[in-house]
Amino acid sequence: MSEHFRLDKGGLINRSKKISFKFNGKKYFGYEGDTLASALIANGVHLVGRSFKYHRPRGFFGAGVDEPYAIVQMNRNNEVDPNVRATEQELFEGLEAKSVNCWPNVDFDIGAINNFLGKFFPAGFYYKTFMWPKSFWYKIYEPIIRKAAGFGAASIKHDKERYEHKYEYCDLLITGSGPSGLASAYAAAQNGAKVILAEDKSRFGGSLLTSEVTIGNQSGQEWAEKIITELKSMPNVVVKNRSQVFGYYDHNMLVMSERISDHLPKSEKYIPKQRLWYIRAKEVIISSGSIERPLVFGNNDIPGVMLSSAAKEYLKIYGVLVGKKPLVFTNNDSGYETAIEFKKNGIDPIILDTRKDPNSEIIKEAKDLNINIKLSYVVVAAKGYKKVNSADIAKISEDKKKY
Repeated sequence: MSEHFRLDKGGLINRSKKISFKFNGKKYFGYEGDTLASALIANGVHLVGRSFKYHRPRGFFGAGVDEPYAIVQMNRNNEVDPNVRATEQELFEGLEAKSVNCWPNVDFDIGAINNFLGKFFPAGFYYKTFMWPKSFWYKIYEPIIRKAAGFGAASIKHDKERYEHKYEYCDLLITGSGPSGLASAYAAAQNGAKVILAEDKSRFGGSLLTSEVTIGNQSGQEWAEKIITELKSMPNVVVKNRSQVFGYYDHNMLVMSERISDHLPKSEKYIPKQRLWYIRAKEVIISSGSIERPLVFGNNDIPGVMLSSAAKEYLKIYGVLVGKKPLVFTNNDSGYETAIEFKKNGIDPIILDTRKDPNSEIIKEAKDLNINIKLSYVVVAAKGYKKVNSADIAKISEDKKKY
């Protein structure tokens, strides 16, 4: 399948190295630097899973740790890895993944009948339904419930991978390599502090990679690369990517998971797959950035409904269009940034803004690009089943009623 949603140029991927992978038994192609999610979107794959209870279609919603839907079962080096976020799994040659919580397949799922019978399954119905008769519990109810529970299936085979743990201390631990994280690390390191800089993703720079900003006479990306190069050359600095600080405990003790070989087809000899760090820090700076909060409307869980920030990241980082007829629903200026990126790449977006009369430089830029902007408009509901095909929109009423 060709990559109909891949831009001809742009992004931070290595287009000179093509990678083949399989999803649900079908072969696809992506590039070095892709995630499983970006490669699937580039190939026009939007349906990747089913919801837990009603088995409703699920697609991509975010572009990183903010992804709630795209959970897959992955095979790597003849070993099973369950519950992997497609948005965090980097592409490698021979990667094989499949959808979970669906039978016989994600496109035609027998469990989807629950969606049509949903009115008979209100919240908590199972607490009363499976109480009688008592003799049915062990042989009928429990086996069915256990089979339906969970998403991925954990392997019962011996894990042949190596894992390590490490104890470390520092004067300053910084989580996140965006502009504030890099500036803080650089300032502390120049003053002689022992610094550990941890970045969850494979690339350093955070928002500098997706925003049109300049620092001095350099672009945000160029500045980030320069600072990272200098930090790596300093003996008092430890710089780690693919490393997530996930626990903050008493007396500034933090725990960090480093993914060393997860992005490779197989781990090198004597090299661990993952390393768990226990870090004692005198001071901690949390500069992990923010996660966009979605606007709520009917059927906002249909594949094709996505965070505006995620759509921009797929464009800027991976050179991938999440759609060719985008409708950007926003209540602030950030949505305009995504719409402008679509416009610059030959796609005509429509912006729905809940505000009545917003005014800023980026809105002026959007107007100068002749982007269709509808003020005081909202999305009422998305339409479609396995993929969004339209949306009901409405103008916000100005009628004032006293209650």
